[in-house]
Amino acid sequence: MPKLKSHLFISYIASYLLVLFLPLVVINGLFSQRFILAYRNEINSKVQADLAQLAAAIDRELETMSQTASEIRLTMDLPAFSFLGDPLASRDAISRLSAYRTTNPLIEEVVLYPAQDDFAVASSSSCRKDLLVNQLLRSPRLSADQLRKLLETVEVPTALSHVEWKGTPGYLCMVYPIRTDYQTLAGSCLFLLPEASLSRLLEEKMGNYSASTYVLDRDGRPLFSSFALDSLSPDALAQGEALPEGRVVVDGEPYFAGSVQSGLLEWQYISLVPENQQLFQQLHTVSRELVLTTLLVVLAAGALIFVLMRVNYTPIRRLKEKALRIAHEEPAPHRSELDLISVALDTLSSRNLEMAERLESNAATIQNIYLQRLLAGRYATHLDFNRAAAECGLALKSEWYFAASVRVTPPETNLEVFAEQLQKALAPQMECCYIFTLEPGRILTVNGIRQDQQSEIGELYEQARARLSRRMELSVTVGLGSVGRETAGLPRSMMEAGQALDYRFVCGNDRTISIGELSLPGTPARYPHRQFEKLRNALQAGNEPETTAAVEQIMQYLESSNLPLFTAKNVCFELLNTFSRQLRPDDGLRCEAENSLLSLSSLDTAQDVLALVRELRKNLNKTSAPPSDRRGTETLISEMVEYVDQNCLRCDFSLQEMSERFNMLLPNLSQFFKDKTGQNLLDYSTSLRMNRACKLLVETQLPLKELGYQVGYYNVSSFIRRFKQTQGVTPGDYRRMYSTQQDPVGF
Repeated sequence: MPKLKSHLFISYIASYLLVLFLPLVVINGLFSQRFILAYRNEINSKVQADLAQLAAAIDRELETMSQTASEIRLTMDLPAFSFLGDPLASRDAISRLSAYRTTNPLIEEVVLYPAQDDFAVASSSSCRKDLLVNQLLRSPRLSADQLRKLLETVEVPTALSHVEWKGTPGYLCMVYPIRTDYQTLAGSCLFLLPEASLSRLLEEKMGNYSASTYVLDRDGRPLFSSFALDSLSPDALAQGEALPEGRVVVDGEPYFAGSVQSGLLEWQYISLVPENQQLFQQLHTVSRELVLTTLLVVLAAGALIFVLMRVNYTPIRRLKEKALRIAHEEPAPHRSELDLISVALDTLSSRNLEMAERLESNAATIQNIYLQRLLAGRYATHLDFNRAAAECGLALKSEWYFAASVRVTPPETNLEVFAEQLQKALAPQMECCYIFTLEPGRILTVNGIRQDQQSEIGELYEQARARLSRRMELSVTVGLGSVGRETAGLPRSMMEAGQALDYRFVCGNDRTISIGELSLPGTPARYPHRQFEKLRNALQAGNEPETTAAVEQIMQYLESSNLPLFTAKNVCFELLNTFSRQLRPDDGLRCEAENSLLSLSSLDTAQDVLALVRELRKNLNKTSAPPSDRRGTETLISEMVEYVDQNCLRCDFSLQEMSERFNMLLPNLSQFFKDKTGQNLLDYSTSLRMNRACKLLVETQLPLKELGYQVGYYNVSSFIRRFKQTQGVTPGDYRRMYSTQQDPVGF
């Protein structure tokens, strides 16, 4: 290979290197991961074991304190103890407490708090109880009264952390109840343990890990800790982000977490070992070195693969030259060998497919042509058709035939699949051949059937239609033509099928309509003039019951009279038009009704028209109610007169605006105003304008254009024409005639 410009050559080398590289990387990664994971598990195991030993050691100390409290109960008669009454007994108690403190290095002070005496006894002295709880012993989370109540009513061993003893903070106070033989509370025994000593005990066990160790009571409150960091408190630990393998992240730093709960007082011991120890860093360094070694091995193997590929590439280059000759293409630097070979194979495959499509297309086209000729009446019998269509494999066997017209919604449905399914559904009962039409969503079928099955045609087609509608989730409507002997009657049957399908406007979609359901040709159908006249009168009068009755009569006539399609659409057209004329021009339902009038064919059924009419009627009931239903007549007419007086001089004033203001149809508004005032609404507003114009003509010297604008006319010509109609003279003549008069002569 003289030049290494082949994309295939480079891709092969890259794939071989990838096959070599991936296993090595996966193996190294798994090895490093398993090794580090094993070490982490070992650390976790040791941390857990040491925490368990630590918990056991502290439990032993606590158990010793509990036994000490029991010995005090056995050796001292606390119910009868009185410091003032028997000083010698008190001195003996101090000696005993001092001995207990001396034998346990963790305990710095032991205090006996009798329930029946006013004095408390310590290992070094005695004092009054009030002095003890108010000054000597203080707890950051308990007041003096709360502390006294705890010492006098303690039921179970209780730990108080961070207490202050004789002014020195940093003590853990353990309070144990002392009971009599009858289990009544005789007092309590307090053991004061320096938190520094307890922290040293934690450090002895967990210091090798540089761990931060915390001891929490049963309620989750911290008691004491070791190596506690400012940013790593028990509260921060509780809010830390948990990770797998016993790890937590606190303040962005990863730690190994160990936790043990003691069985004595249910204390929880938590230890956090930082991951950034030196040994972990060494492990990561070894992992990086292993990855680098892997890369070097891959590079060396890649060089060897490169040499071997140059030797093995020769047969592929020769195959490329043959592919170029087949595809009749010039070599291109951006085309790989496999691309050229694929092009050559595609060329051969496309030639084969083209030939197969030509054969199939010719066969389908020829079949469609023969079926169209059949529907056109070219073949008198099915035998004539079979002889003519033998070359394309079409053959009919029945003696009775009919046509069907099928409409499928939505129109973008794959009609070929639907037609095949329809053919299969009808195959057991009848012959069926389908023809696609130019109308979207519509096909024609030629059907052959036995004579004894003629009465079952509608039922068979309805079953197939319903089954396909459910299975394919489509809306399917079928029109059936009449059945005739042999194929000579198919043209007439096809026309009848189209008429039956169009009759869905009256009968509705999603059904099978036979030509027999339609009214016979020439049958006269009376138009419902009387019902429409009744409807118009009811709408004008605003009579809702009569309106409803008239609409129902028209719809009942439409559904029961088997009208021809043209007549049925005319009835629906007039029904929509009658209602739309009663709505205001800006009403949304009127726009909808007008759109339906312009494209009535978009409403598939008369039921759709009825639904729209009912919506129109609801809106009409809201807008055409008589004024007396809404407010008092006198109040309303007064408001109307006042509205005209205040607004008629505006140029943009209109009666339509006023009808919208009072929520009335314009004809109803005009009739109401005339009935109540005896004057036409337009004449009244014009008289107000002319009176104002007469006054301005006499009292001012305004130009006619400005004067007309002030009395509500944009166009001066319109003003002059209206003024002359009402006053008999032009505005200029009027000004000259009455310029000396004080009061204008009005209309």
